[in-house]
Amino acid sequence: MIATNKPDRCPICGYYLTTLAEFAGSRCVDPGHWQAAGALSPRDYFPMAQIASQASVEYHHRVTNQNSLKSICC
Repeated sequence: MIATNKPDRCPICGYYLTTLAEFAGSRCVDPGHWQAAGALSPRDYFPMAQIASQASVEYHHRVTNQNSLKSICC
């Protein structure tokens, strides 16, 4: 049996609630989602800033992957 340690998923978008690089492209990057899930409080400024700074890179990565999948399969 293989044990995998995957972080919790966001109840809103379904992406992982983590800042680990190994989950790049599959991370929830909306601080509001993290707050709604109870993973952050409104006073957690530094973690929210880290999540927000990753947002543009994550969104770009997702769009690029979706476009490449469309070109391969369709």
